Amino acid sequence: MPGSQSHGEITTSNAGKIDALQAQQEVLADEASALLQKLVAQLYVLLEEMGHSRNVIDTLQQRI
Repeated sequence: MPGSQSHGEITTSNAGKIDALQAQQEVLADEASALLQKLVAQLYVLLEEMGHSRNVIDTLQQRI
C-alpha cells in the first residue's frame, strides 16, 4: 500500500537524510570559515593601506 512504510524503512530513510544534511552542513561550515579567513585578510590589507594613506596625509600637511 503506498505511503505505508515500515518503521525500519522510515528510520533508514531519515538516517540517510540526516547524514546528507550533516555532510552539507560540514561543507557550508568549511566554506564559511574560508570566507571569513578571506575577509580577515582583506580587512588587514585595507587597514595597512589606510595607515599608509594617513602617513602620506600627515607628511603632506607638514609641508604646507
